[in-house]
Amino acid sequence: MKSQSFEGKTQTIKDIGIVTSRGFDYRSVNYNKKVKLEGTFGETIVIPHRPSSLLANAVSAFQKVLLDQFGEVNQNGEATDFIDEKGCTTNETGYAPIKNLHTTISALRVVDASDDTEWETPLIQSYLIAKLAQNKTSNVDKLKEVITNNNLDNILKLIPEETLRIILQIKPHINIREHIKNEVKFSPVTPEVETKLVNYIQTNPNLTLEIECLAMGPKGNIAIVWKSNKHMITLREELEKIGCVLKCEPKSISTTLGYFPNCTNNNFSEIHAALIKATKAFNRVLRENSANRFFPVNLNDINIVKFSRNDLHTDYSLMTRLIRDDRLSSEYHQVLFPARVQRMKDESNKLKISGLIM
Repeated sequence: MKSQSFEGKTQTIKDIGIVTSRGFDYRSVNYNKKVKLEGTFGETIVIPHRPSSLLANAVSAFQKVLLDQFGEVNQNGEATDFIDEKGCTTNETGYAPIKNLHTTISALRVVDASDDTEWETPLIQSYLIAKLAQNKTSNVDKLKEVITNNNLDNILKLIPEETLRIILQIKPHINIREHIKNEVKFSPVTPEVETKLVNYIQTNPNLTLEIECLAMGPKGNIAIVWKSNKHMITLREELEKIGCVLKCEPKSISTTLGYFPNCTNNNFSEIHAALIKATKAFNRVLRENSANRFFPVNLNDINIVKFSRNDLHTDYSLMTRLIRDDRLSSEYHQVLFPARVQRMKDESNKLKISGLIM
């Protein structure tokens, strides 16, 4: 421990701890691995962390301990399995680090969507969340829960028609199902909503994140867990107005540091011991820089990410500023299934190369 002057007061810097599950859940590990290999597409809102930042340096020290002890695993060329440096697929302790460090604030149009058909449900959920945030009624939390956990058929059964009309701001003669199916093809954001969000971020750009702990869950994933604060809660409420959906604990955000895709309970104790060692390395970097668990970030750096949910997958990934030239990025207003957009771009580029189009 070390004392430090912080905001005019002397505080004791306490080491950050590591919290883990009691073991690995076989089904969760296998499902996580399947998702990582196959890749499912979606969109999120994130804060990227610069590679030269203190946080990135502390994370690098953490990851180095795990890589030195267990080695790195990556997808094979066919994305059918994870292999280590020797090409072995049975390395149960192999570690897959996340190298593009970023903190996820909220999901946008994202659920495990692997094709255009599956994309419709998250698109509808995102649209309805935006409309609920823009035109609030009673029982908001319960309505959010219904919307984010159901498809359109069930939403229409579970939410009263009168409530839906209030949320959607539509008259009695308009067919609700048809209205929703038509409207989700377009951005749910009005110029007024866009202006308010941009103004909020530009006038409140400074957000301080406080680390609660490092953690490893039952599926073998490792993350920094950040404490919630009023600024973050307000930011998420503002983002809901453009369709951002909270898919995790509303008061929690995290930064994924990697995962053990082949882990089993046979190796839990060994991995747990290594995590304690890696956490000490993380804390050492902070102490050497007289830092504590508070990290300032600039909300003007917020990015929209269109991605394959597999962090290591390269089929499609696009990261760009959410706000550009005092407007929401044009990428936000693009509501097509991300993979289809990429296919369209690829096909267009092929035609350009062949000289069929200018």
